[in-house]
Amino acid sequence: MPSSGVFTSPSKHIARPGSTIELSSTTTGVEEIQFLPSGLRLDQNFPNPVNPTTNIGFEIKFLSLVTLKVYDILGREAASIVSEKLSPGIYVRQWNASKMPSGVYFYRLHQVMYQKQRG
Repeated sequence: MPSSGVFTSPSKHIARPGSTIELSSTTTGVEEIQFLPSGLRLDQNFPNPVNPTTNIGFEIKFLSLVTLKVYDILGREAASIVSEKLSPGIYVRQWNASKMPSGVYFYRLHQVMYQKQRG
């Protein structure tokens, strides 16, 4: 259907069959749709195995301090990918493991909720 101009209605759902309707491209309203993630989510990295980079997706629900760290099989921190305050949303961060030895790695997402305290 054209965004503006004149056309003949082919359907009774738009207008009477055969009638002429003039459309305008004027915006009559804008509705903002807010997307709130359903909670903290950590996705499977891709590609897996890492070759030499991988993407790690995650979702957070609240404005908070977020850390995303990679650990080796012995539990030693291999990389800190995220350590910052993030707004609610869905994120994908890349880890470049080209300088890391081959092996098994785990990643951990931690979200700290901001709190107020008064004395």
